[in-house]
Amino acid sequence: MKTDSISHLKEQSRGALEGRWGESVAYPAVLIALHMIAAAVLAAVMKSAGVAEVISGAGIAFIMQVLISLFIWGADFHFLQILRGEETSFSSLLAVFRMQPDRFVLFGIIRGVVQILPIVPLLIALGQIRRHPMTAVILAVTGAACLVAALIFLLTYAMAGFVLLDLSGEIPLHEAMRMSRLMMRGRKGKLFFICASFIGWILLAVITLGLGLLWIIPYVLTTLCSFYESIKKGPDLSR
Repeated sequence: MKTDSISHLKEQSRGALEGRWGESVAYPAVLIALHMIAAAVLAAVMKSAGVAEVISGAGIAFIMQVLISLFIWGADFHFLQILRGEETSFSSLLAVFRMQPDRFVLFGIIRGVVQILPIVPLLIALGQIRRHPMTAVILAVTGAACLVAALIFLLTYAMAGFVLLDLSGEIPLHEAMRMSRLMMRGRKGKLFFICASFIGWILLAVITLGLGLLWIIPYVLTTLCSFYESIKKGPDLSR
């Protein structure tokens, strides 16, 4: 078996989690709780469908998603420690706040904007589909193209968060993004397929009313950590 194959990365993550599932399920529980709180706040703000409520709701959702991403990176740090066989504690969830959090906040904002941009033309297209069908088609195609571009961007810089966690306060965000871009050369497709390989597990979690996410999220995050570990020494990062 190739040491960098998807099956090997998954096997490596399962091995690292063996005997440590008990401490690991607490992290997805917190992340799920944070998302539920965010959803409740958003529902309260958008009780009426006025333009002001929609705009304010979108702004609140964006801010809360950026904040939640800080805790997700904290979970990444925990599972990176587990993969390396290091001692961990629940305080790992707050690791980002001890590592110049402004860099993570900025990166979260950048990722959030990239994720939202493709949705805008698609939403406008839905509103124009009856009155101006040709305009709606053009907007839909534009949105689809933006969606592909956003996916490529997110895959290209997917390792920047891991680099920031690994090197703590040693490098600025732009340098972490440069290193991620170099690491992901020729590997974006592999990362995409790694993520896609968990679709079946996520569907299984839906069947269990979300309970399965307590075990699936650690499995996914540890596998992504394993992927990072397998490529971080690959490219020449000095260029």
